[in-house]
Amino acid sequence: MSIFKKKKLLIIIAAVIVIICCIAGGLFYFGLNGDKEPSLEEIIDEKLAAYETDLADSLESMETNDDVASYLINWGKNKKINVSQDSSGNVIFSVRAAEENKNGQPCVIICGYDAKNMGEYTEPMAVALTVAKNGHQNCKYKVIFCPEDYGKKTGAENLSADLFSDNPRVFYLGKSGTSKATQVTGGFRQYELYEKLKYTVPDFDKAYRIKIKNVPSEVMGSKMGSKPNAIKTIGNLLANFKSTSMLFEVSSFYGGSSASAIPSSAGITIVINSSDASKFEDKMDKAIEKFMDKYSEDYPEIEYTYEETDMPSNVLTKNETDNIVSLMYTALNGVYNKDDDGNVVAVTNIGKISSKDGMLKIAVAAMSYSSEYLEEITESYRTISGLCNVNYDCTEKKGIYNGDGLGKNVAMMKSFEKAFADFTDGSELKNQKAVEYTPLTVLAEKNENMSLMYIGVTEKTKEKYAGSLVTFMDMGAEDEE
Repeated sequence: MSIFKKKKLLIIIAAVIVIICCIAGGLFYFGLNGDKEPSLEEIIDEKLAAYETDLADSLESMETNDDVASYLINWGKNKKINVSQDSSGNVIFSVRAAEENKNGQPCVIICGYDAKNMGEYTEPMAVALTVAKNGHQNCKYKVIFCPEDYGKKTGAENLSADLFSDNPRVFYLGKSGTSKATQVTGGFRQYELYEKLKYTVPDFDKAYRIKIKNVPSEVMGSKMGSKPNAIKTIGNLLANFKSTSMLFEVSSFYGGSSASAIPSSAGITIVINSSDASKFEDKMDKAIEKFMDKYSEDYPEIEYTYEETDMPSNVLTKNETDNIVSLMYTALNGVYNKDDDGNVVAVTNIGKISSKDGMLKIAVAAMSYSSEYLEEITESYRTISGLCNVNYDCTEKKGIYNGDGLGKNVAMMKSFEKAFADFTDGSELKNQKAVEYTPLTVLAEKNENMSLMYIGVTEKTKEKYAGSLVTFMDMGAEDEE
């Protein structure tokens, strides 16, 4: 071989060696950096966003709670999770413990759903789905999705005690106006005000129908106050008519669908003297303008309208009208009390009103973690009903859950505070009593040895709670001490 060919061969060999070294070095670099395993924070952010988007995209197909349950069952099966459903419609995901945490104390995550108001459930549900799929060194746990009906926790309340036989740590997730983790949640009262209506023939000759609709409905809670109550708005309007000598008669009225949900619509048909039409329309235009100035920017879908309609054959008697207007105006609604720090302690809600079949029916609810305020609100409604000559019943009572200071709960809170700090790089967990009614009172009766906590999820804290729950369940016994 010539010297020239030998040099050429050596150059080629050297070049190959350089290329191999570069490739090896690049692979080593990318092995350390480019293929670096994502952090838990990155995983939680990605998965939570994906699950919440998928939920939001699927809302149109969720017309009933059975539809929601089917979605959850299919989701779990697609993720290779053990899924079951009980006779109350509760969908149960069961996840085995990792080998390194098989002796860890079990957990149960509970989250509600309601097809009639899924917008209020997507964030806590997305948190629960994220937890269901992203355990690593986790203890044994269950994630349970429970059907609700305008805030009624029937699914969770009907869960079998067998699901809690191994003394788990139980978390109940819900949408809240303020982020919180607490072991004190509100009690619930529902009231019904009713009477047989008395009618007469109209004295006036021009009828109008007033409507408010498309108010975004939500279950009452600490978020109350930002949205209008359509029933209360119309009640205030009629009270203004009376105080400014705008004469009118009432024919019929309706509004809302449940005591515990902010009504999405309300309407009333009134009769006036045709000579007062200009005065009436001026008042209505001003009332609508004021209302829309306050709410239309945040809730552009809301409609507040009035229009002339056919004359009704009868109207309520003057005494009956006066009583109902007084009742609608004086009835408690919205935030009833706050503490010195501005946190909501008690709320009330006029959720439903109807004159169907000649019967006045008004459904009202109250929530508070203070038994004193619950009794105060109850007595107020009893008094208001008496003054307005209508019948009154307290039709439902749910107890306050106060697990604050119990040894098992103290240990649970301490461990969750540590998990929250670990995941959020030292952030402090907000521990604040919740005005919202939760099923913790009923769940506590299923096993007196388990510990319980409510987590109020907000838009800003959903990632923090999802990651903290995963961290909590990955903690070994030595980490919890």
